[in-house]
Amino acid sequence: SSILVPGSGEPNFDALEANPYQTAKQRREAEVKMLLDKVSPELITIDGDAITGVDAPTLQEKLEERNSKLFLKPVNIKFDPRHKMKGKGGSAKRHHIRKKVIEEARMASIKSDIASQSVRREGEKKKEPKVYKNVLDRFK
Repeated sequence: SSILVPGSGEPNFDALEANPYQTAKQRREAEVKMLLDKVSPELITIDGDAITGVDAPTLQEKLEERNSKLFLKPVNIKFDPRHKMKGKGGSAKRHHIRKKVIEEARMASIKSDIASQSVRREGEKKKEPKVYKNVLDRFK
């Protein structure tokens, strides 16, 4: 008679079959490889002009996004809470009160700066970036 014991099978798995011990990253890699194997090689091509070209609209969008953000350095505020009765204001509580008041004052100053500032940081007009036909033209 034969007895089946779970886990007593062959400890070495076949590397050509699916790996039962694979990690999540290995599973993703295997899935990508399977999907790439499905695509015919004629569809996978590299356009030389696309690689050497400069993506000017994307560069312009990045510059506009950077300029749309306001870069403000908040002013430093010194605040010392008043001393209360014995046992009412420990050092940790005083620290938290100080941080809260300083943060509220900074936010108020930032809001007032944003409201008063109506023009962009670097000015209204910007120089248009040059669009090159070839990447190496910029070095001429």
